[in-house]
Amino acid sequence: VFHDVVETLKLYLKNHRSSIVRGKLAEALAMGSFMSGEDEADTCQVLALLQAEFSDSKASKDAAAPALRSWGLLLSSLPDAFVAPRVKPWSNVMSALLNHKELEVRTAATENMAAVYEACWRHD
Repeated sequence: VFHDVVETLKLYLKNHRSSIVRGKLAEALAMGSFMSGEDEADTCQVLALLQAEFSDSKASKDAAAPALRSWGLLLSSLPDAFVAPRVKPWSNVMSALLNHKELEVRTAATENMAAVYEACWRHD
């Protein structure tokens, strides 16, 4: 069922005006992807969509924080060997969010950075 609605969720995530709705769409997209057991390539596509959402400098906490938490959920489904080579770019993205004005965004970015480094540590 998830595969039938994923493209619609992606479209609305990119284009909806309400940051609250985009946050809920990010959560729905990540949860559906997580539960359906998407392969690594599909998971990376969803990670990229979520990253675009929280990396937008205009993103409010209503969209950025749920997108970050959803990104972390999907990260946890990836094998450590897949995460390890991506540590540098992903940690750079998360580091940029550590100065965000909203505590909720900074906290989610910090948690994701910890998860990325932990996966890298387990891989070594």
